[in-house]
Amino acid sequence: MKRFFSILLPLFLMVASASAADTLRVLFVGNSYVQVNNLPGIISQLAANSGDVLLATDVSMGGYTLQNHASNSNTLSQIARKGWDFVILQEQSQLPAFPDAQVASSCYPYARALDSLVHLANPCAKTVFYMTWGRENGDAGNCPSFPLICTYNGMDSLLRSRYTIMAQSNKAVLAPVGVAWHKMRDLYPGTGLYQTDESHPSPAGSYLAACTFYSVLFKKNPASITYDFNLTTTDAANIRQVVKNQVWDSLAKWYQYQTAATAPHAAFTDSLNGRTAQFSNTSQQAVRYRWLFGDSNFDTASAPVHTYAANGSYTVRLIAYNCDGLSDTATRQIIISAASILQAGQETILNLFPNPAKGILNIRCADIPIQLALIDAQGRRCLQLTNLTSKEISLNVQALPAGHYFLLVLSKDGNTETRLIQLMP
Repeated sequence: MKRFFSILLPLFLMVASASAADTLRVLFVGNSYVQVNNLPGIISQLAANSGDVLLATDVSMGGYTLQNHASNSNTLSQIARKGWDFVILQEQSQLPAFPDAQVASSCYPYARALDSLVHLANPCAKTVFYMTWGRENGDAGNCPSFPLICTYNGMDSLLRSRYTIMAQSNKAVLAPVGVAWHKMRDLYPGTGLYQTDESHPSPAGSYLAACTFYSVLFKKNPASITYDFNLTTTDAANIRQVVKNQVWDSLAKWYQYQTAATAPHAAFTDSLNGRTAQFSNTSQQAVRYRWLFGDSNFDTASAPVHTYAANGSYTVRLIAYNCDGLSDTATRQIIISAASILQAGQETILNLFPNPAKGILNIRCADIPIQLALIDAQGRRCLQLTNLTSKEISLNVQALPAGHYFLLVLSKDGNTETRLIQLMP
């Protein structure tokens, strides 16, 4: 019985995770193929039907190319906003099916430019390329000069190839609307996917696109949706089943170019001034942070400043996360004490270098000291020198364990100078 439970538990957790409600913030950058029938609105309804939330912003404009968007102030300002989970890029409906040289000069560079801007503003956002479909009977207007797009199959094949290239070269996600569209034409030719212009989507075509985006963005099976838009129950069910077979069942294929985030490496240094610690974050491949200061306080800033209420030894922990939620932790011990406090106006009559030290610690005093002692964090005297004859002393600390120590220097007038030092491994 225990063996049976151990097999079912991971399956239960996987199903529970897949059905959990999600909220996504998505920006659509395209043209009339997004605007017609309000594609973002249909996706939002599909999401709501499953308890999910799509917060969509649309900067699409009729006939717009990615080159147009790359110089449009509204598009650029929206891309620059923080917090996008996905940014959808859709090229003008004919352009990706044109000859290679034209696509290489008029399409690919602007796909790359917009993708770069997305990641510059939102390091964790995913770019999604909206693979569109061939016109119902090919592109008649450009057929004489480029015969490959004279038919639906020829044009559709070119669109699929070029969108795949854009996704692959930009390490992006692919929304294969054109793939599901093609299969729907083959299996259910009576379901009209086009408007009378043989280009723009009918309500059924937009519903198919919406189901595809729902599967790709939310990573959920569209077959469980019960929202039919304004279609017949049969047409809506057929479209959902086709999208399930072509998109959901091959989801890894459409994400194959989206590389996983590099594992993060947490690291930091600190600088003490009295009971106030300034932390410098030197982590790599991280986008989110959580600091635990060892006194029940925490912070999520990149490089926080923290003031301790009392002297003592504190374990500071930095947890650094990457875009995929993977984390790494760095820990340092710091000592807050009177030794780290220099009152305003007090002259420094004792200089140490380097600090932190490794191997040799150099000490320069204003006068020849009577006695010098090195005490560890537990109060144990590790080194002691007497009968000194010079203002400058070099201590060999190579044999001492790494950590924080107090240096005590007794001067001829009976005063004691104390400094906090750190020995490196």
